Amino acid sequence: MDSIMSRYLSLRHFEMLVSVARCSSMAEAARSLLITPSALTHRLREAERRLGLQLYEKQGRNLRPTQAGRILTQTAERILEDIEQSERVAIS
Repeated sequence: MDSIMSRYLSLRHFEMLVSVARCSSMAEAARSLLITPSALTHRLREAERRLGLQLYEKQGRNLRPTQAGRILTQTAERILEDIEQSERVAIS
């Protein structure tokens, strides 16, 4: 039986979603996260498995976000922005 935490995404997953959305390729997204493209693919599959959702569809050599992927990426952007803002406030 999975632990409760293994059902949820981590901040690394959220960073991955935002990076994939902002970059022009998986290779570029992987470089921005300082991981290999295969590690990025593994992380994406892990997120999909945890959620039980498909977040991206292959379209030729590119990935296209599903509706769930777009919604989750928008949420991830807000969460990461909130964390950055909280850190700035705490430091000042």
